[in-house]
Amino acid sequence: MFNERDSGKLSDIQQDIFVQGRKLLDGLYREARSIDNFLTDRGRNVLNESMSVEETLQEIVHLRSRKILKLAVNQTENSYADRDEIKRMLPAERAMFEEITAAIDRCRQELLAVEASGEMTAQEEEAIEGPEMPAEQAPLPPTAAPETGSGYAIVRILEDIDSFMGIDGRIYNLQKEDLITLPEKNAAVLMERDIALSIRISK
Repeated sequence: MFNERDSGKLSDIQQDIFVQGRKLLDGLYREARSIDNFLTDRGRNVLNESMSVEETLQEIVHLRSRKILKLAVNQTENSYADRDEIKRMLPAERAMFEEITAAIDRCRQELLAVEASGEMTAQEEEAIEGPEMPAEQAPLPPTAAPETGSGYAIVRILEDIDSFMGIDGRIYNLQKEDLITLPEKNAAVLMERDIALSIRISK
């Protein structure tokens, strides 16, 4: 592990290093289960040895994963990766390297395609603007005038309030100083609580 830690490149390691490490841990775990008192010297030694093996294996994975990530970035940005380092990868590491490289390439192609065309897919537009609300739930525009005899009133909102569903089934998201058309019953409740002020339009 010291070579892995000191070198900026992948080191040669045994192909079965993790298999052997797991076998060693399994043996230590079996021995630990047979120990009645971990306050004995052997009990403490088994615990310390098993923790040391686990930490060593995890540190090797950590160090090598960071190097492989750097290699994948170099591969996509410069179309170059050290072939000798690639040869030093374990099979699982090589699969990870190829998956990361492919993912970076896909992301780059999608982003550059949007930039070149100036157009966005429906999914990208939704990610920016948020999902479109169904028509029956969409709040009325602040400037919308009430329909004659429709039971709506125009009010000015005097303070921020939580979202609520009006008696017309629409969801209203209101903030202070909004000018909004509301069902008369909802408007009346807000005006009673001094949250809204009625706006009357002269004809």
